[in-house]
Amino acid sequence: MQPNDSKGAGTFTATYDTESKKLTWKGNYSNLSGPATMAHFHGPIKPNYWQEPQPFVDVTDVTVVIMPFASPFEGSATLTDGQAAELIAEEWYVNIHTDAHPAGEIRGQVLKGM
Repeated sequence: MQPNDSKGAGTFTATYDTESKKLTWKGNYSNLSGPATMAHFHGPIKPNYWQEPQPFVDVTDVTVVIMPFASPFEGSATLTDGQAAELIAEEWYVNIHTDAHPAGEIRGQVLKGM
């Protein structure tokens, strides 16, 4: 996702349980150019790299978050060992998409202790 002129903003917090391998999250967003059409965790990617990794955990999936996707949102997923390693290495970001910005309007890197 390349930088854009969005006035959108958001917050996101997550907790990862290493025993159960469960990732739990809560977030919100505001001032997007229009309704959010989807949101994903993307990775692996290091902070500030402008690549296009494939999405892997769809936070708009009805089994993961309450539909329809709206702010605030929350959900959880059980991660594979590979996904957990990427998460712990801070190689994931959250991307919120809109019709005006189909590649993503706002994004935030998932970092430890933030």
